[in-house]
Amino acid sequence: MQSDPQARLKDLAAQVLEHRRRYFVLDQPILSDAEYDALERDLRDLEAAYPLLADPNSPTQRVGAPPLDAFRKARHRTPMLSLDNTYSEDELRDWEARVLKGLAGVSPVFSAELKVDGLSLSLLYEDRTLVRAVTRGNGEEGEDVTENARTIADIPLNLPADAPATLEVRGEAFLSRRRWEELNRERDLRGEARFANPRNAAAGTMKQLDSRITAERRLSFLPWQMLGSARHAQGMDLLAGWGFNRMPAHAEGDFQAMLDFIRGQAEPRLLLPFDTDGVVLKVDDLALQERLGFTDRVPRWAIAFKYPGLQATTTLLGITWQVSRAGKLTPVAELEAVEVAGSTVRRATLHNADELARLGLRIGCRVFVEKGGEVIPKVVAAVPGSIPEDAPEPGVPSVCPVCAGPVGKDSDEEVAWRCQNPECPAKITARLQHLGSRVALDVEGLGEALVEQMAPRFAQPWDVFGLLQDPQQALAYLAGLDRMGEKSAQNVLEALGAARFKPLSRWIHALGIPMVGARTAELLAEAFPSFQALWEAEEGKLLAVEEVGPKVAAGIRAFAALHPALPAQLEALGVQPEPPRPRDLTGLPLAGQVAVVTGTLPTLGREEAEALLKELGAKVTGAVSPKTTVLVAGEKAGSKLAKAEALGIPVKDEAWLRGLKAE
Repeated sequence: MQSDPQARLKDLAAQVLEHRRRYFVLDQPILSDAEYDALERDLRDLEAAYPLLADPNSPTQRVGAPPLDAFRKARHRTPMLSLDNTYSEDELRDWEARVLKGLAGVSPVFSAELKVDGLSLSLLYEDRTLVRAVTRGNGEEGEDVTENARTIADIPLNLPADAPATLEVRGEAFLSRRRWEELNRERDLRGEARFANPRNAAAGTMKQLDSRITAERRLSFLPWQMLGSARHAQGMDLLAGWGFNRMPAHAEGDFQAMLDFIRGQAEPRLLLPFDTDGVVLKVDDLALQERLGFTDRVPRWAIAFKYPGLQATTTLLGITWQVSRAGKLTPVAELEAVEVAGSTVRRATLHNADELARLGLRIGCRVFVEKGGEVIPKVVAAVPGSIPEDAPEPGVPSVCPVCAGPVGKDSDEEVAWRCQNPECPAKITARLQHLGSRVALDVEGLGEALVEQMAPRFAQPWDVFGLLQDPQQALAYLAGLDRMGEKSAQNVLEALGAARFKPLSRWIHALGIPMVGARTAELLAEAFPSFQALWEAEEGKLLAVEEVGPKVAAGIRAFAALHPALPAQLEALGVQPEPPRPRDLTGLPLAGQVAVVTGTLPTLGREEAEALLKELGAKVTGAVSPKTTVLVAGEKAGSKLAKAEALGIPVKDEAWLRGLKAE
């Protein structure tokens, strides 16, 4: 840090102004929201420490950025101010103490709502007709974007007769995550830079000079203030009755209820189809709000609590390639360590070679990293202007990075590149991890760290059951591995012993047969009651099984041909799978339902979601048809969602599924 506080103040102010210009005017941010907030907080803290050096024209004394010259400027009737941000409960309690002091000890009712990450708008209705929509701008005046606002389906153009003749409503224009992904795919095809996040995309959309483009992008809107309402929560309820959407998560009550709401929404908010980055707390009563008043830039009666940021920027240090149990090569970004959503991220998925090419990454560039559903880190986009000109374009390895075997595609239509060596150690390791995973044999203790140490010992994943043939020798071997003791080793052996008798469907899935997932394994187990019966099944019999097509049948036949003695080997290892038995579905909430899962769910993998549906009584299939009764959809749902909507099939999300489980 510079030793001269005045120079440091000037430098920080210049940085804040530049990042505001990129965020509000250019819609090309190069910092995450959390990083920008930290920069502005540094400036505020330094100004507080040296009040005599503070510049009256500092960006901390202003709300946003100047309005764009391309739009007509419009002055707000009432200043549209920002909110102070806070990141801890202690800071919230400090705010409550200031509120109580300002109200001379009166304990107010508070209201809380999730904070949408979008672009703020002020809507003016006269004679109950929308006449003007203005962005926040600098808080005093913003851009008149009325024509663009008219394209947003959930902004009413006219209000009912019971609404006031003149009304001002403030809220947030935003994009759903699904629509953001769709827009990025469209921009990929046109060779255009990706939107770093839905907020960035919403801001750029709202400031289009051609309202037809805005209409095509399909923005949404949620109100967060009705000016003049005697009580905030009551005003939100009235707006819901007049045609506006209501934030699905909100609360009213004392301050403790607000803290409970914040804690309680940390995870459920991630299941919503749009991004939220915090909770806004307000004094609910307008009269008390007026008593508290404003500072020169923020209301004293409201504050925003921010959850740990879901997105951050960092440097791409390198790209490595992982090899799956099927040999698929997946690029992984090696990153300079950065905090995202409360944890340190050093690696992030890049999905496949096509995605790597679309992102246009180069070693040394800055990237936006986020957690999809706050679980799996992924690289979203490169920071504009950060790609080194002389950096080479990363490509697919010419040989397997693990075994140096040949790399290729199974067909011209396939996206994935695969290692073609059937004895690749990475494949054995990944297949052994799969065999012991929760969706397969669920062998407790057979985790990633242990498997990586054990895998070189085995030619095939099922060879691990050979340990049971000499328990004493196996116990000594396992106990000698890193982070293992005699008790842990004994637990693993007991779990392996029990796994020999798991259901046949789980065993078929655990073997790692290409294109045979948990659902297909269940159908195969019902059709073929033993390994030997499946191994001897001709193509015609395989094709007679529901959801088994030519490619799956060919994959099963090829696997059986590659391991012709496997049924006998498993029998010699003591494997005696439990055959399928009819299940009593009486009383289960989804009994009689036919379900399909599509898209990427926030926290559940596809197989986990299907297993949960079956647990609740549903029959799960892979294709939408007139027999389908419910579709569980996540992001990137695609053609299955379109077909379900065309057939009038109810579409549900992960939150619905978890709710049934909880009940």
